[in-house]
Amino acid sequence: MDEQIPKICEFCEASCEIKMKCVNCNLFLCRDCHLKIHSKIKAANDHIGIDIQDYCTESILENSRKVNLKQISCLKHNQKTCFMFCRDCEQLICSTCVIESHKRHKFEEIDFAYHTKVHQLEHESVHIESEIPKVEIQATRLREMKLEVENNIKEIKSKIFQHEYKIKEDISMEAKTLLKQVDNRWEVTKDSIIKQRKLIQKSIEDLEKRKPQVNLVLHSRRASEIFVTAKDIKPLLLNTCFSHVQSENLRFTPRKDDLEDIGICHKKQRFQFVHASQTNLAISKIIETKENQYVLYSSVENKLQQVQFIHNTISILKEVNDIEARDIAVSKYSGVILLTMSGVYCLSDTGKLGKLILGTDCENWQEEQCIHVNNENQMVVGSQCYNGCPYEYQYYGIVMVFESVKHFIDQTPGEMDEKPLFSKILDDFIPDRIISTKDNDYCLIVRETIHERKKIARFSHTFEFKWIYDGCCKHGFNPIDLTETPTMLICVVDNYDGGAIHVLNKDGDVLTCNLFAKEEVADPLSVYVTVTGMLLIGCEKIRKMNWHKLTYLNSNE
Repeated sequence: MDEQIPKICEFCEASCEIKMKCVNCNLFLCRDCHLKIHSKIKAANDHIGIDIQDYCTESILENSRKVNLKQISCLKHNQKTCFMFCRDCEQLICSTCVIESHKRHKFEEIDFAYHTKVHQLEHESVHIESEIPKVEIQATRLREMKLEVENNIKEIKSKIFQHEYKIKEDISMEAKTLLKQVDNRWEVTKDSIIKQRKLIQKSIEDLEKRKPQVNLVLHSRRASEIFVTAKDIKPLLLNTCFSHVQSENLRFTPRKDDLEDIGICHKKQRFQFVHASQTNLAISKIIETKENQYVLYSSVENKLQQVQFIHNTISILKEVNDIEARDIAVSKYSGVILLTMSGVYCLSDTGKLGKLILGTDCENWQEEQCIHVNNENQMVVGSQCYNGCPYEYQYYGIVMVFESVKHFIDQTPGEMDEKPLFSKILDDFIPDRIISTKDNDYCLIVRETIHERKKIARFSHTFEFKWIYDGCCKHGFNPIDLTETPTMLICVVDNYDGGAIHVLNKDGDVLTCNLFAKEEVADPLSVYVTVTGMLLIGCEKIRKMNWHKLTYLNSNE
């Protein structure tokens, strides 16, 4: 209230004793101005005065709205008073206004229009009051977000500077070591040169000393002196020979490998933990067969389950035991396919295994590593082969594309030597896991043939190499499973040091890499992304508990 009332009279601008307010004039007046001047003005006879003690009370505020609507001067024609409100132009008008510019417009009584506008503003005032807390919450969140991002940027910059300092320090130490090696080599060469120069100088002095003697003998007429001197000169010539200095011409070749990519900045995705379901399997493979139904396989328990997720729990529809498989896949029309040590099998609905004969081209395979059914329902098999060479490159990888499972089930015995539709040798890699992408490429987990480091590789539909990803952190990278999201991103589960998830785009660029929280995801074994973008991650056995977890994470891609 004190902030709204001025300190001096707005009429005389002298007295500090404010006693009332004229609602119509919208002026705060002192007692003398109100009694002696304002009350004696004829135009102010109908004005409403409010005692300053009652100002801002509900009743006074209500009275303050009782304004004289009959004496509103027209803004355009000063000598006229307004008598109507034009709805089309949203303004008060006089009779002249109607004739000049408001013909055929819609009009309202000023009193009705006034109360409508008052009601509108009252509603807006209530709305503003309700919105202010919401806006303040948003403002607070923005301040927090700004502070959070600023702290994150400072942290990232600090890490980059630390990494830069460490690299500079390492390079400086390496440079000092190299410089010391060069100095040491130069000292050896320099000492050798100085030593040889001394020998040469001594030899020069000896030769200069002997030269007159030899010339004297040459001019002598005594033959005996020639023979004696020639005999003595041989040891002299041998003594003047000196060892050759082996000077080193050094060459410096800078190594650029460590400086081409000193690090990467990527988005830190916030994966929201949804829940964890208890299961008796250490799930090494998750495949969706139909809506909300999945096949779970464990290479630890040698067990396969067909399950359904109901209210965050796993309902087992079917279970098959004693299944030893390197990898599994699901065909659109023929069920589950198993890749075992002894070949490829199809699992029927009754749980029986039927072997698929892929042909004699496969007899030279050393170990089948992985199997997959592509978008065309063809079988894709990856294998490790032995080339017979007892040296470094003993193994190489190969992928073969075959007809559908149904084709092999329906074939006759005479047709069982069928060749693959397509095959590709991978000289540098051995395939460990294969998936198809929505644009008909292949993404693989591969192992190097020499160092056996695991990487992610992308190939075209005809297995032409596109790119490779070997992790974005220096600590290590051990991809265990991969899957594609509905938006064609590649999610890779890495179980190095507790686990992480890497998200890559189509070009192999890392968009985010997040370490898993130990209490939520521990030692991941498998990953699958549902059509809704939910990440299903099979985990190792929980410590101190005799059960495993299937963890659900949600991400806004």
